[in-house]
Amino acid sequence: MNFIVKLFQYIKTHPIISISLLIIISLLIILPIYFLVIKSTSKDQPNTNTNTDTNINIKNTYPIFTIGDNELGFCHSSTKNHIDQPIVFLHMEIFKMISYGKEADDGIVGKSQIQYKWAYDKSNPLTIERTINNTNNAYSQEELSALGSTTKPNVYLVNKLISNYDKNDPRLSMDVIMEINPYILSHYSSCRHPSN
Repeated sequence: MNFIVKLFQYIKTHPIISISLLIIISLLIILPIYFLVIKSTSKDQPNTNTNTDTNINIKNTYPIFTIGDNELGFCHSSTKNHIDQPIVFLHMEIFKMISYGKEADDGIVGKSQIQYKWAYDKSNPLTIERTINNTNNAYSQEELSALGSTTKPNVYLVNKLISNYDKNDPRLSMDVIMEINPYILSHYSSCRHPSN
């Protein structure tokens, strides 16, 4: 106890030491409060410094579609290990992002080793126009004649995308998703409850 009294007397007589001790004690109290309270609440708040260019790019990269019942697109189901997966609806804008339609226009065999071709189902009232120049003779004359006709040169009405593939392809028996089932032009409401 005598030591503590002497320490306080020493601090009182030396103002530099007393000010230094006061600052140290204050820092020991304030710093933990700052790091525990102020820093943690600032992490929880959203960053208000947003770059609008980045936001625009993200929106363009990942488009968000509001799909109504009459929205036009393609009904399709993939196949995995000989089992058809659930039917999905591909919005027209999403369908444009995949290469199968363009491959069918050109009549080429894509990377998947599957050849896609356009077809026309007269029982389906929905159609879209596609330009098929047939420069590599991928379509026979019978196949082109079976497509819906228009007055435009090399433009046909189509509503189905079918695939030609090797029925013995080993990937059919593997755990690989194969896009071999037809893509059928449909409204969203019909695709949710497909009749075909």
